[in-house]
Amino acid sequence: MALFDVMSKLKAIINGNTVYKESLVDTETKHFESATKTETDLDYKDRCVLVGVVRSTFQFEVLIKEKFYHIPISQVNECQFPIKYIAIYQSKRFFGKKAGIRYFGEVESCSTVKRCDIKEIPKDSQEKYLYFKIKRWQMLDNTVAAKDMDLTAFSTTLYLLKKSNDSSELVLRSREEHIFYRDLVKKVKMLVKLRKSEGGEIVYRDYTLKFTGGMVYLFFADMLEYAIGYDIFLERPTDIISNIFDYYPEL
Repeated sequence: MALFDVMSKLKAIINGNTVYKESLVDTETKHFESATKTETDLDYKDRCVLVGVVRSTFQFEVLIKEKFYHIPISQVNECQFPIKYIAIYQSKRFFGKKAGIRYFGEVESCSTVKRCDIKEIPKDSQEKYLYFKIKRWQMLDNTVAAKDMDLTAFSTTLYLLKKSNDSSELVLRSREEHIFYRDLVKKVKMLVKLRKSEGGEIVYRDYTLKFTGGMVYLFFADMLEYAIGYDIFLERPTDIISNIFDYYPEL
């Protein structure tokens, strides 16, 4: 089934019927689709931004003041190189209402050092770290909201960093995936807002997503692949997205 058909069906479910109606969801989706029509594959593939976690207010303040970032080499195995930018991820666990991504900076230099040689935040350790000197920290126009993600570093693109509403979007890998993600999240948010436990289903390629009993069920053919409650899904939406798109490695 074409992506347009999937989106049309999704919109019909949200509106409660099969007739297309103009709504806030439709307007936002159209605006996003229009804004991304000129983007290229490079916007999703040039993953030159390292999203790094900070674990305390003290650490955050020192990083901003001293214009640097440090991370154990063992934590960047899954990250892509070269790293041209650092984005600071403030998790809900450590920052509560101040969580999210607000700051990013262009890398001036990168070196391998022992942890004990990082004088800005002293620690007696011989572990090897990457030490990034930052030209200057910049604030994003819009804060990237923090989602419940594993507290490890990962790579994203500068385009996604500047366009994403939440941190889960940073791992998306194509425009198609991005549009599908946003519409799926909007649908579940709408069901929660309206306090509706039932929401029909969406058929996408070989997958069927069913919304019933306050749960999202993901079926591949007739086999149940994944199930998650609406509220938990909104905290970890990429769990379902990765199941769908990982099956299609060309994306």
